[in-house]
Amino acid sequence: MPSDEASYDEMRRRAEKRVRKRVEFNMHLAIYGVVNLGLWVMFGLLSGILHLPWLMLIPLLSTVGWGLGVAIHGIVTYMETRAMDVLVEREIRREMALRNLRDAVEDSPEAYEKPKRDRVARLSDDGELIYDEEAQRRQAGGRRARR
Repeated sequence: MPSDEASYDEMRRRAEKRVRKRVEFNMHLAIYGVVNLGLWVMFGLLSGILHLPWLMLIPLLSTVGWGLGVAIHGIVTYMETRAMDVLVEREIRREMALRNLRDAVEDSPEAYEKPKRDRVARLSDDGELIYDEEAQRRQAGGRRARR
């Protein structure tokens, strides 16, 4: 039971870490939006009052530069939380399927042998091929039953 509790605690820590990263990104995005909206409004008013249109370059540079940082932060957060979760989950499923297959082969290797065909033809004394119709019917019936 202690190992189950330890693995649960480890899973919880990893999940909390991913959630914290997502929350940090959401906060970064919200602050970016509010501050840049304020800069655009403030410099738009200043530009109109002072008749200096070049002042609008300041919020433009801020929006582009900081926006690049937010985009990179978003990509990193996505890769570390969502994309990695999907990759890890896929690999865990693959490993478990391989383990189950190995266990099954170790338990009963004859279950994975290729089925042998019944002999349905034989050679006569003079070298001709003689078909055994009864064996063919049995084999055909067995194939239909397997489908």
